[in-house]
Amino acid sequence: MNLFSSLFLALAILAPGESAAEAPPRAAAFLEAIRAGDPDVTLQFVRKEFDPEDLKRMPAEPRARRLAGVGREHPGLAFIRVIQESPRQLRFLARDANNRYVEIALELSPESHGILGVDLAPADESTGKPVDAKASDAEAAAAARAWIDELAGKDQFSGSVLVARDGKPFFEGAWGMADREKKIANRPDTSYNLASIGKIFTQVAIAQLAAKGKLALTDTISKHLPDLPVPSSDKITIQQLVTHSSGMGDIFGEKYFQAPASSLKRLSDYVPFFANVPLQFEPGSGNSYSNAGYVVLGLIVEKVSGKEFHEYVRENIFVPAGMKDSGPYEPQVAVANRAIGYTLRGPGGPGAPQPVTANLPARNSSAGGSRSTAPDLLRFDQALRADRLLPRAWTDWIFSNRPGARAKNPGEAAGRSGALAIAGGSPGVSTAMDMNLDTGTTIIVLTNMDPQVSERVLSRIRQWLPKGQSIVGSRWSIVQGRACST
Repeated sequence: MNLFSSLFLALAILAPGESAAEAPPRAAAFLEAIRAGDPDVTLQFVRKEFDPEDLKRMPAEPRARRLAGVGREHPGLAFIRVIQESPRQLRFLARDANNRYVEIALELSPESHGILGVDLAPADESTGKPVDAKASDAEAAAAARAWIDELAGKDQFSGSVLVARDGKPFFEGAWGMADREKKIANRPDTSYNLASIGKIFTQVAIAQLAAKGKLALTDTISKHLPDLPVPSSDKITIQQLVTHSSGMGDIFGEKYFQAPASSLKRLSDYVPFFANVPLQFEPGSGNSYSNAGYVVLGLIVEKVSGKEFHEYVRENIFVPAGMKDSGPYEPQVAVANRAIGYTLRGPGGPGAPQPVTANLPARNSSAGGSRSTAPDLLRFDQALRADRLLPRAWTDWIFSNRPGARAKNPGEAAGRSGALAIAGGSPGVSTAMDMNLDTGTTIIVLTNMDPQVSERVLSRIRQWLPKGQSIVGSRWSIVQGRACST
């Protein structure tokens, strides 16, 4: 597939106060397509540049209308700089004619290289630029608080943040509203939808059962779920499901959006969304984010343990870790101090924040969507580090995907080193967490806003940590879900 049209040449676009920078061809093509705010123009772009298989999940027409709405909301968007460029994502900063900065993320298919989704987040002129590390944790906390106060004042941040070293918080706070209609403010211990951060609980459950000898990472789907209608189920291993290398795809598609949300109560209710769907590639030969794969992992947990998935997680993860305010995300069940998600991505395009209350499943799956608080996630972090949830070798697997693997670090007597970052997002939900084994530092950002907000805040805090203590080389093991992205 020819991804770049000769009509869309790379542009060198300037904004006041910025140095000249050449836009990557895909960024230039995207900005050119949406600049007029014309759905006919954006439709041509979507049909040409988006992944053909993903267009089956969400047709081109509604995507084109939303992108045209972005162009009208942000007239004259001009490229400023690349923030991150990889085979999976292109993130760049743009500025509109009204002097508003926007961070744009294009999610890319590793197979077709077509666009899978588009995420936008408010930004400022410093987004994507390195910041100077502070001399102490206290100075880093002061800088973070001042910056987040500014973001919240512009309605660009709503959520809870916690930063700790060796399990002791040195920065904690909450901003924005948990419920705008009832004027209920977020608190440091407000409960949020975790989106794909919930996958870490599924991975820990698999490791616990493996440590007890009840399953092996080399086991295939068919060994535990012989009747599950998944192609090549006799070849796909548990390890491949965990690492998104099974070839399975998503659960979000036409069937999902047509299903009554109230009907999604058990993991088995999600099976029709991927049953008998051809694999994207031969198991083990590629890598592609798979919510379906994590639903299968949850079904394996149920089969092997003899317990319903959420019951297993509660008994074996939440209770041992002391996570008293965590559980499944059930929209219709009253939960005190729970944040409502708000999105700018309504059917009419960008506009005033709208509550995300429709189309939420009756109960989340093992692919994500549990609810938790920042203090509870710190308890999870500490329980994991202390090997209270898993034997040491399997804790190492969580951080490396290799049982017993430990990064060499002569300065660490215990021999454990490295960092792990996990994130999740969907409309009205943006969450991120970073755990560093070398420094004992934990950063948790939970928001009830659209994706990219939490990653932006976490990244800036990470850079502010004192020199020699910053979290570098973190392995983003669970990439953001794209449940409903454009």
